[in-house]
Amino acid sequence: MLKKIINALLIMSVIVASANALTAKERKKQERMAGIESEKYPFDPTLKNIPPFVKEDRFKMSLKEKEFEEVKDKLDNFKMIMNSTIGMEILQKPVFKNIKTIDTLYFHPSYQTTIILPEGSKISYAKPSFKITQKITFSENVLNVQPDKSFLNGNIIIYYSRNKKNYHLNIIAKNYTTAKCSVDAKREIFLCADSSFGIVYQYQDNMLADDTDVFFAYVDLVGGNLDKIKKRGFSSVQYGGKIYYIILDNKFGTLFYHGDKYRISTKI
Repeated sequence: MLKKIINALLIMSVIVASANALTAKERKKQERMAGIESEKYPFDPTLKNIPPFVKEDRFKMSLKEKEFEEVKDKLDNFKMIMNSTIGMEILQKPVFKNIKTIDTLYFHPSYQTTIILPEGSKISYAKPSFKITQKITFSENVLNVQPDKSFLNGNIIIYYSRNKKNYHLNIIAKNYTTAKCSVDAKREIFLCADSSFGIVYQYQDNMLADDTDVFFAYVDLVGGNLDKIKKRGFSSVQYGGKIYYIILDNKFGTLFYHGDKYRISTKI
């Protein structure tokens, strides 16, 4: 009888040991698979005891198709601005701006950007906070800079003198792709939330008129008939000795008139 009891205990020990070995082996396999899936679907590698197919589904669901399409459309518009005939006109024509202490400009890493200070200014120091392809150059009132390919944003500090007085200009620099822009290829105009869009920026002594004054000067000139703008997308007017463009822009315009939005720019 005792011999039977001992044999039974030995058999049970073997069964328990086998079960424990199987459990340990299976646990290692699961841990190994979890590590592989965590690398493959890295949305949250700290989560445990989640089947691989659940991780895959969660990872795929985390990709927002709408946001992806918005980024793609933005880049397509950007390429069109930079590479089309419309784009060349945008790049070649200067953006006129009133001189100020702090300003925001857009830069493209494939082009040198020229900044022209008011006549009579002499730049003594200029330093960007971001990487540039070559040393920044300046002479008298003209400065040239080209960001590195990795450029996203930063700033440029400029010290200059004029009429025996010292001034400084802090330019907040942003990559072109961060600008909110679209292109109307049919009417050959570009539409941007910010008119500071080019590779030549020319500063002046607060000589640009207020947008509202320019717009209503044009409205008075055409007797309130804006059909020309609605057909072509834009029109021009001379105000205070300068040429301004009135652009129909229902996306980024800030001037509301009879159900439409318009904006004023020194270039088209």
